Amino acid sequence: MYLVLLRYWLRRFTFTFIAAAVMLFYWNYTHYGLTQNMLINTWSWALVAATVASSVTTYLAYRRQRKAIKKAQEKSAAK
Repeated sequence: MYLVLLRYWLRRFTFTFIAAAVMLFYWNYTHYGLTQNMLINTWSWALVAATVASSVTTYLAYRRQRKAIKKAQEKSAAK
């Protein structure tokens, strides 16, 4: 199960990082222009956003999966 969650986290992280980097780059470029500080700021905030978002969604998926497994075990034990 942990391998599945790791793959889920990596998929979420990749998607969120790319989306955040593109959006932040566009916003920073239109407001500040193309500077080295802007690029560092964009990458760092995209990294933070992707880490937080993928961790939260993976935790929620883990809770949902754990609840479904527990419910299935209770259902099979009742039979």
